Amino acid sequence: MKKVRGIGLLCAAVVLCSACGDKNAIGGIESAESKKIFECQIKEHELPDADSGLIKNSDDWVKELDIKMARNKVYRLAQLWGQDTEYNDEMDLGYYIQISEYPFDEWKNYEAPYLNLDGEYDSVDIRHGYKPCRIAGIYEDAVYFVSSGYLDDDKNYYAFGKMDADGAFSLISEYPITEKEPENQWSDNQFFFDGKDTVYSYKNYPAENRIITYNLSTKEIRQDNYSGKIEGIDLSEDASAIWYGNNEETFCAGAVDEKESAFSYKVDGDISAIQAMAKTTDGWYVTDTESLMLLKEGGSEDKLIDWKNRGYFLSNISKIEKQDNTLKVLTDFEGSHYVLEADLDSKREAEKQEVVISMPFKIASLDYYIAMFNRTNADYHINVSLPEDPEDMEKYQTDLKKAFLTGTGPDLIINGIMEQKDMVQNGLINSVGDLIQDKSKYFDAVLQNGQFEGEQYGIPYEFYMETAAYPKRILGDRAALSLKEMMEITKEADAEAIALNTSGEDIVFYYGLLDETNHSFIDWDNRKSHLDSPEFVQLIMFASKYACPENINENNYKEKIDTGKIISENLSVGSPEVMNYLDACFDGNVSLAGYPRNEGSGAYAFCNMLYLNAKATCPEGAKEFLKFIISHDAQMKNAQSKYSKTNEQKYGGHFPIEKEAFYKELELAKANETSEGASSYMNGISYKGEGVSEENAEKLKMMAEEANPINYELFYIGDIISEELAPFFAGERTAEEAANVMNSRVQIYLDEK
Repeated sequence: MKKVRGIGLLCAAVVLCSACGDKNAIGGIESAESKKIFECQIKEHELPDADSGLIKNSDDWVKELDIKMARNKVYRLAQLWGQDTEYNDEMDLGYYIQISEYPFDEWKNYEAPYLNLDGEYDSVDIRHGYKPCRIAGIYEDAVYFVSSGYLDDDKNYYAFGKMDADGAFSLISEYPITEKEPENQWSDNQFFFDGKDTVYSYKNYPAENRIITYNLSTKEIRQDNYSGKIEGIDLSEDASAIWYGNNEETFCAGAVDEKESAFSYKVDGDISAIQAMAKTTDGWYVTDTESLMLLKEGGSEDKLIDWKNRGYFLSNISKIEKQDNTLKVLTDFEGSHYVLEADLDSKREAEKQEVVISMPFKIASLDYYIAMFNRTNADYHINVSLPEDPEDMEKYQTDLKKAFLTGTGPDLIINGIMEQKDMVQNGLINSVGDLIQDKSKYFDAVLQNGQFEGEQYGIPYEFYMETAAYPKRILGDRAALSLKEMMEITKEADAEAIALNTSGEDIVFYYGLLDETNHSFIDWDNRKSHLDSPEFVQLIMFASKYACPENINENNYKEKIDTGKIISENLSVGSPEVMNYLDACFDGNVSLAGYPRNEGSGAYAFCNMLYLNAKATCPEGAKEFLKFIISHDAQMKNAQSKYSKTNEQKYGGHFPIEKEAFYKELELAKANETSEGASSYMNGISYKGEGVSEENAEKLKMMAEEANPINYELFYIGDIISEELAPFFAGERTAEEAANVMNSRVQIYLDEK
């Protein structure tokens, strides 16, 4: 099936990255307790927005080419782009070296003119001048860089230059790595200058074991292979050049003049991911996005900082330096550049009470909130409990229910594990309505998903929408349609299927039963099933006829849409970029009428949320976290992180539930729209994977504001629907027989619940 339909188990959630904490799994959960944690003090210095000082017009945008740190300064190389209105294309507006000095409250900008090797500036002939493309080193406040440029023969050549402390640019020497060797293009290479007379070039994305060395004095160039894949080159405390890298699960390093590694260390896990290193007399300070360690020559290690346990979800690490007994780390997280200062002399004792969240799998977006909370809250620390056996979900659910009933359960659980209605009626979860101070700040449909009889029990932290789209040539300008209209349109179009990968069960469930206002099928208000009605029999016969056959697949999907043989596309909308896919499906002429519905919008809001255990060991800490995940700051940071140019790893998940943060995400997506061609691919259709148009952003805004809450009870009769439809679709039972059995079983459920 296209999606998991009608299951009575777990909610849909994105699974991307590791959760923090190592609390015992369900079946062995310990009570929350105060823990004494000894940890280095870390000062955070968020670097100010560097782009705003360069942008002059609303159409301008900035591409970061490189960023480095040297002592108390951060150096950034950036390229400014704008819009050429005459040719309706992007235009190169110049290159800048930007410097921010401790305490990092501003950037100073130095525009790099187009240079010639004789040292004269040429600010007019931008086609045949050199411009900086990578920072190679910083020595005595002079910035050394590798530059590229087109010369008279229209080939791309390279030169080595510098910007002195006064901001004057000049070229020092030619640098004979050209695009005649495609593997040496500057966009793939990193460069390091030793401060004397040697420039090193290497690839670290993907990493290779090759270093190209060029001597500026002798003009000698050579290529050497090393025992590890090179991640970086730096200077040791005695000013000698050293390389460091990874050889599968081993971190290795050595002098650049020596090909074999002088030091190696077996890391935990299948592969090493060391991103930065500092060689001192203490040993090798190395870090990846998980932890920072001191590795010593004798093979011992000292784990100094567990980044994730401290709440730092780092996406990239550019540089570490040791000054006195302070380690400085230039890194990215939460969508910004930071300099972190870890004082190795001051280990503080932190006492925090533990709050336990149980979830059946790792949820990237929730991890993001947990990391922010753990880093900023002085009193509580979130730990995550995962199943002992992730393959046995039935045991996980059974054990969790027992733990709740016996008072040994976690403080918080995610939705989809136990039915919300059952948890409320059995007194397993507490009301949390008092934690939402102003409900008008959030989408009403999203909040309603966590309510029972008007009381708030679930705190949502993200949402997405389930909807269906149609070609305008069939549906016209109508904003909604009924089930009867949809069935008539399908027949009149002589369609072969409703949608790609959409089974008969999918059609019954989403196109028929999702509308809780359609009392001709199930009257939820009065708890009456009418699934034996002629209208429902007609629906399941329709579903059997228009289920997607095997001969319709991604190879002919677009053709089937264009010829009207498929009339809709149904999907989850959890990011603005999904709208680009719908445009590509229907060539820009798309109707977002949604699933058939008697009243209002045919879009439905689904959300991921948390419940508070009525017998929570740490209820105050759990409430603090629930308030935090729906706070303006947390919701806004999540939205902004998705479109940060510094954030290589995306933990954003679906849409934020706060309206202002949602609207901010749409604004950022609009600003991220480019004129480039297709960059993503789904169901055989290419589409733009980044950004969203003004028109589509407005459609999304309307969809979110008009979306309906989902009736989660429907998912708990999903197994009944599936089981009783199967014999009918297999030809073993008539439609009437299937409907009668289904009606009887659903009525029993309604009576019992």
